[in-house]
Amino acid sequence: MNELSIIHHPYIYLAFISFHLFSGQGLTGVCYWLRFGKSPIICYQKQSYNRHHLISQWLILPVLVWFSCISLYALSQEFRSSCFNWPLSVISPLYGWGIAIIGLGGMLVCQYQMGEAFRVGQESKKEQSQNILKTKGCFKYSRNPIYFFSILYLIGVSLWSLIWPVWIALMTIIVLIHFLVLEEEHFLAQRFGDAYLIYKRSAPRYIGLIRT
Repeated sequence: MNELSIIHHPYIYLAFISFHLFSGQGLTGVCYWLRFGKSPIICYQKQSYNRHHLISQWLILPVLVWFSCISLYALSQEFRSSCFNWPLSVISPLYGWGIAIIGLGGMLVCQYQMGEAFRVGQESKKEQSQNILKTKGCFKYSRNPIYFFSILYLIGVSLWSLIWPVWIALMTIIVLIHFLVLEEEHFLAQRFGDAYLIYKRSAPRYIGLIRT
């Protein structure tokens, strides 16, 4: 932290995180609106309070803890010097930058390829019936590429502040995202039937050769 180069400077890093929040939500929403004439952000239906909704709510706390700890680590010398925040390891910031940029870029590409099916929230039964199963592009190699690249981004950003509060929050986020994926897979199996089961056998849940 003594060398305030562009890869070390905390303000630059926080600006990058802020850009991710802007591009991942605001910019994506604008592009979606221009392409399809509507917002991708929708509310959960009143009659559809379910496990997916509950897990999404559980995600809020660890995400806030994760972001707060990274922000404090970047901005507060006292927080960095605390005996509770000794780094777990020392890794060049270049690794974190590289992984985070790949994660952010991959996430945006996958959101674009998902097209009109990309939504934030839970649609009505009528809207769900109009959805098409995505199996091309990034989805040919992963059933959940947006989640995969989002996790990759979070890991990359977390490498910049290797302290235990950040990594406990990160592991909690990853576990909850996995539970979200399981809930969505259950829904897709019911929604698309055999078509999804065939797709499930051809593409891994995240990435790699293992089909689950």
